[in-house]
Amino acid sequence: MRMRRTKRIRDGGAGVGDGFSEWVASLPYVHERPHGLSSTVMMFNVDCAPLERDGTWLVVEHATQTSSSPTRITAVLPRRRARRAQRARLGVRVGEVLPDQVLFIVDPLARRRDVEALVLAAYCAAMS
Repeated sequence: MRMRRTKRIRDGGAGVGDGFSEWVASLPYVHERPHGLSSTVMMFNVDCAPLERDGTWLVVEHATQTSSSPTRITAVLPRRRARRAQRARLGVRVGEVLPDQVLFIVDPLARRRDVEALVLAAYCAAMS
């Protein structure tokens, strides 16, 4: 049986870009820091002393410094969550970070709510 391919379009209007980085930075214990080698890449760290958590869990790349729309979103996801997201065609796993975590590049055309769900899964994994 052949699978039918469907085109995915962004949610109406703004898409993922508008306010996305600001939304991520507003999560508790999240700090935005610039990438040392590229001015268009922002890294998001969790820094939670009470839970003894500290580390980078999300990288967002923009086409230019003034662009509000990300061109690439890479998250550290639990292996099972990344597998489900890849089967749902929300992105692709690109490498292992830890035995139970993988790097996952999010499809830039995925719906905003799907991207936010993946980002929140990465955030929860970073905090646990």
